[in-house]
Amino acid sequence: MSEVLRSPAAALLIALALTLGLGWETRRSRWAPFFLFHAVLAIALPLYAGSWPKGNPLAALTAAPMAWMLCAFALPIWELGLAGLAYESWLRRRGYAGDPRVSPAAALEAALLTASRRLGLSVRAVSGLFAAYAVLWAPLGEDLFFWGYLLPSLAGGWGFWPAACAASVLFGIHHWLYLGGRTGGTGRAAGLAFAGTSVLSGILLALAFRISRSLYPVMAMHLATNLAWVAASAFARRSAEK
Repeated sequence: MSEVLRSPAAALLIALALTLGLGWETRRSRWAPFFLFHAVLAIALPLYAGSWPKGNPLAALTAAPMAWMLCAFALPIWELGLAGLAYESWLRRRGYAGDPRVSPAAALEAALLTASRRLGLSVRAVSGLFAAYAVLWAPLGEDLFFWGYLLPSLAGGWGFWPAACAASVLFGIHHWLYLGGRTGGTGRAAGLAFAGTSVLSGILLALAFRISRSLYPVMAMHLATNLAWVAASAFARRSAEK
């Protein structure tokens, strides 16, 4: 059965089904933006298909270190620098600071505010839960599904670049849905900016997987980037509260 699940057709159908399920949770689940059903399936399906990385993590991290670390260096520069600080600064100069219609950061804050009302928790508590979700689940659930399962399965029939592009586009769509899709006050521009950022980030993660031939470096660079993003968000929130 695991071999069937790793065929390109099966992997693509599973990825599309998971995306539709995430879309349903975005609109219907009171637990959005935590997406519990999606979070469990994103880990369980690749594990069932035998996608858990094998070998010594330390050996994988030291294999071709300069090559994959270039991707690791580029990822936070792209996400936090160009797509984060530079884009938000550009919005501020045009008078759109804090506008969830165009700002992914503001759209995320709006989604967390909606979640706090829905769950009956403080905004600080929901923000902490989301930060834990981004740091603890994302480097495991996302990387295991997209780069440990989907990318190798598609690449077996399509080749690396078509598979990497398809997986990265789906990766971007998932991030658009994380932000709330068409709900939670998210505007089209904010959603597209966040999705577009995630597509290029997905290409960098796919390249790191191809270079290192292991999921461990991918998880490490994703974890480091999300930690930096969470720290930057917390700093910006505290500065705004003063």
